[in-house]
Amino acid sequence: MKATLIERTADEPMTDETRVEFIPDSALLLCGKPFFIPELPGPWTVTYYPAFRVSRLGKSIAPRFAHRYYDAVAIAAKPSTPAADPVIVSAMDGGLVLGEWIPYDGESPLTISIGDTVVNLSAAQLKLDTAIARLSRLMTFKMGDIVLPLRLPVSHEIKIGDHISASLQGHESLDFNIK
Repeated sequence: MKATLIERTADEPMTDETRVEFIPDSALLLCGKPFFIPELPGPWTVTYYPAFRVSRLGKSIAPRFAHRYYDAVAIAAKPSTPAADPVIVSAMDGGLVLGEWIPYDGESPLTISIGDTVVNLSAAQLKLDTAIARLSRLMTFKMGDIVLPLRLPVSHEIKIGDHISASLQGHESLDFNIK
């Protein structure tokens, strides 16, 4: 299983030059487990992404069929620090904290609540089908892979003792402590 993160916001177009980051499965931290801030210089921040679970094997997927290749959505949190190499931070244990999955039909808008901030995303803003089609030209998707098509406009500094939670479609998806 691999996680593929597309570094863009909902307002940015997806082009062939859009930065893509691959996060190994060993970096995934399941929801409920604490994130331990490593001994790297801070400050540490957390950024949020909608995450979609791939449900079929596929390569060279046409955009019109891409909706058949995912079945669930969750919220993911990515801790980072500007004082360390981003490749190392993404590959470290806990480089991506993954929330609980809920079924997703590919058409419904998403409502994500993080603290006092509510983000509403339409399927058109996600550009998930476009992302899957473009990425599948270069790699094979397997069941359980994760696609993070955009960065949410929510980011904040974290420190030891903080508690992070976020809800998706009114259901708690992300809930973990910082240690």
